[in-house]
Amino acid sequence: QKYATIQNMSHPPPPDQLQRAACALLLEELEQIGLGDFIQDSPRAKPPIADSSVPTAEIATLNGEGDPNAQLFLILDAPDNNGRGQNIYSGESGELLAKMLESGMKLPRATVFACWMDGDASPFQQLLLAANPKLIIAMGEQSIKALVPNVTNLEDARGQLQRMQDSNIPIIASYHPLQLVEQPALKAASWQDLQVAMRFLGIHALPKTNG
Repeated sequence: QKYATIQNMSHPPPPDQLQRAACALLLEELEQIGLGDFIQDSPRAKPPIADSSVPTAEIATLNGEGDPNAQLFLILDAPDNNGRGQNIYSGESGELLAKMLESGMKLPRATVFACWMDGDASPFQQLLLAANPKLIIAMGEQSIKALVPNVTNLEDARGQLQRMQDSNIPIIASYHPLQLVEQPALKAASWQDLQVAMRFLGIHALPKTNG
């Protein structure tokens, strides 16, 4: 009724002022029925909590490949001591990962940031908070457990969006490329995980080809 009164004024305010007035009236009505904090308390309204003391550029110091400002981050279980320091896209598993990105998700690997989940999880998470990607795909049980401590195993975490500890950054759990090389039967399930990620990122999913 108050909104209609404003609209019917002989000299109504400009549209932008009218919109602000309508929002103010709506908030006032919400407060009257005890929902005044609803908008502020909504999870969608809360931005990810980042530690501003950690420069985003420091994410590039991780042993990773790609754009540290990318919307999509891939966090992979670290290889054993013999593989430490190797390029993420090297070897059979690395080639498979590149194919998953470029042929499956249609994302050039230079537009994604991929790194090993290695070392102490706490400073690692601070770097991720500073980078604030739109989505993280955690590949491997070590990675998903480190980023989402309440997860007990990889299988239970798959198929749904998780949230990184103490943040709103969404995470999808999936298999490590090396596990897919060793167990090719898991590739179909891995493709399902990638499709969840693609839908979240607004990427059109193409039919899966063999391989």
